Amino acid sequence: MQVGRIWERAHLFAIAHGLAARPSNEAVEMVDHERALGKPASRAALLNEITRDPTWQPTFVFYMGYPKLLAHASPRRPVQAVLV
Repeated sequence: MQVGRIWERAHLFAIAHGLAARPSNEAVEMVDHERALGKPASRAALLNEITRDPTWQPTFVFYMGYPKLLAHASPRRPVQAVLV
């Protein structure tokens, strides 16, 4: 929960400052998947190469940077459709 809250704050801050961001949890999910299946820890090894610290275990991975293209706004329902 705490990581999700931090992500939301960071994402909103980034957007307010003209940055784009998106989650990319495949690497973290694959570490857990390989462990569950008893496979060699190839994804953990890749993450260790990036962090250069085998004791550090990422919780959440994301991309962030300045967008090259503007994205369309997400569709929204009218306020009356969500108020009961």
